[in-house]
Amino acid sequence: MVRVAIVGPAHPYKGGIAQYTTALAHELTAAGHKVRLESWSHQYPRLLYPGQLTLGEPELPPFPDTVRRLSWRRPDTWLTCGRRLRAYDVVVLVVATPMQLPAYLAILAGLGGGRRTRVVAQCHNVLPHERHAMDMRLTRSVLARVDEVLVHSDEQAELAKSLTDRPVVVEHMAPVVVSDGTPAPASDQVFNRLLFFGIVRPYKGLDLLLHAMTTGRRTFRCGWPENSGAAPRRPSSSSASSGWRPEWSFALGTWTPTTYPGSSPTSTRLCCRTGR
Repeated sequence: MVRVAIVGPAHPYKGGIAQYTTALAHELTAAGHKVRLESWSHQYPRLLYPGQLTLGEPELPPFPDTVRRLSWRRPDTWLTCGRRLRAYDVVVLVVATPMQLPAYLAILAGLGGGRRTRVVAQCHNVLPHERHAMDMRLTRSVLARVDEVLVHSDEQAELAKSLTDRPVVVEHMAPVVVSDGTPAPASDQVFNRLLFFGIVRPYKGLDLLLHAMTTGRRTFRCGWPENSGAAPRRPSSSSASSGWRPEWSFALGTWTPTTYPGSSPTSTRLCCRTGR
């Protein structure tokens, strides 16, 4: 049995990374390890994320052994967290945003220079898509102090290797695991509208989806606020001739969502790489 501490977001925080972190804790426990999840009481300043940060109902079953002591405005919680984690065999730092890298540096300092604890940086994105001046320096500092880096694509592996000489392991994500969602109503009507539910950014690949959806279709409608400054690239004239045209008003219609949560074999990788 390996004593594992995971440092990352969990319920009541929402989103895929909090779900991933919680699922990882459950999977490692099911594999026979003793796991603690060190989460946040305050992840980052509300000014940086004015929307809803937390949920009342958990998106996954909460992990029982979860403590929420870390706070962005309390650096003392970072150092004391590192000292608490000296008793563990493995510490997994869930790297999701540069905002938390100073806290991770303090946690690593709290673990001590001659630590026996093995530290794995599990990177959702080695560097953010929208980068700022200090992002690379902070990321390089954290990755230089861990024992191993875990990423989910070959591209991210190459980026990690450019920032650290620590071993980098690639564990590809499972493509899609479909949950029990609400089935679409039976209909003979052919639907040719796409709802892209999320923040539109150039790196999201929405423009590629628009190109793909025009293939073999006579009509396709999609839209976004023209003044948002975030509209994806328009298709070329050849693909536009197949019927692509923007439309925004339809997005206010009624839609039946189905969720597709991510699944990852990360827990297996961690057990194999760090098991004793």
